Amino acid sequence: GGMYLAPIQFQDLLWENRPFDGVMAYAETKRGENLLTQKWAEKWKNTGIKINSMHPGWADTQSVKDSLPLFRALTAPFLRSPEQGADTIVYLACKPDLSESGKFFCDREVRPIDRMKKTMLSPEQIDDYYSKVREISFDAIGNPV
Repeated sequence: GGMYLAPIQFQDLLWENRPFDGVMAYAETKRGENLLTQKWAEKWKNTGIKINSMHPGWADTQSVKDSLPLFRALTAPFLRSPEQGADTIVYLACKPDLSESGKFFCDREVRPIDRMKKTMLSPEQIDDYYSKVREISFDAIGNPV
């Protein structure tokens, strides 16, 4: 859900040069997770390893309570339980015949990663993002992703 809101800000992945916005940081991070999912699926396609990402749907979790109180107040009757939100990840983890890799799932179905042109990236931009994340990770922990 949140990733549909924002494109990746290549010039400031770590929010060092702009005012921090938790909702937008989440959206960019979720988008980045999906880009890495695509890249890792491509990298490991001949190993039998499946890499996918998922969205639990809007569930009534502590994160929603803490970071989106107005949203929660307005949508409380429609929010899923945490258990309902966990359904897709459990489905993906327990499906031995899963053929998809590098995909984004919600409600056990593949969903588009992009819904707006402003968030779409070329394969070269995805490669650039992957390289930047590797560099940041290496700087942080001394071991590349």
